[in-house]
Amino acid sequence: ELALLNGDTDVLQLLQIWYPHIPHNVNAAVDASLQFYRLGRPALTEESGHDPIIRRQERAYDFDQDADILLSSFWQAYGIDLTSIYLHWWTFRRLMFGLPEDSGFMRRVHYRTADLKGLPKNQKKYYERMRKLYALKRGSAEDRISLEERNRRMRSYVSRRFEEVQHQLGQG
Repeated sequence: ELALLNGDTDVLQLLQIWYPHIPHNVNAAVDASLQFYRLGRPALTEESGHDPIIRRQERAYDFDQDADILLSSFWQAYGIDLTSIYLHWWTFRRLMFGLPEDSGFMRRVHYRTADLKGLPKNQKKYYERMRKLYALKRGSAEDRISLEERNRRMRSYVSRRFEEVQHQLGQG
C-alpha cells in the first residue's frame, strides 16, 4: 500500500506519519491532522477571526526558509538544540510562539506581520526595507489561496488518491 503512495508526498506522507494505515474516512483523517497541527483547536473561519498570533492573512514564517534563525533562536532562548532533541509538536509550537520578541525568529515574524498604519514615515520606511529583506518566497498560487480553500483542495486530493489506491489494490 505504501509503495503506491510514495509518488504523492504532501498529504499522504503526513497521514502516513499519524496513521499506520490510511483510514477509510480520509476527510475525517485530514480534519484530525489539521486539528492536531492547530494544537487541538478547532478551525478558524472567516467569521470567527484569525490566529491571535498572526494578525495578517499572509504567511508569517516558513519552516524551510526560517530554519536557521529558528534553530538559533531556540538555542539562545531555551538552550535547546532542535537538531538533537525530540519535542512534541504542541510543545514546539508553544515554545516557538513564546520566543522572546527580540529573538531573530520573532523579529522576522514581527517585520512580516506588523501593521504599518500610523507609523512615522522613517519608521515605516525601515519596516518596508526589513519586509523586503525577510520576505517569504512565493512559490506558486498555492501560497495565495485561503486556508479554507487549501483545506478543501487537500481533502479532495486525498480522497481522490485514496480511491485510486483502493482501486489499484483491488486489481493487484
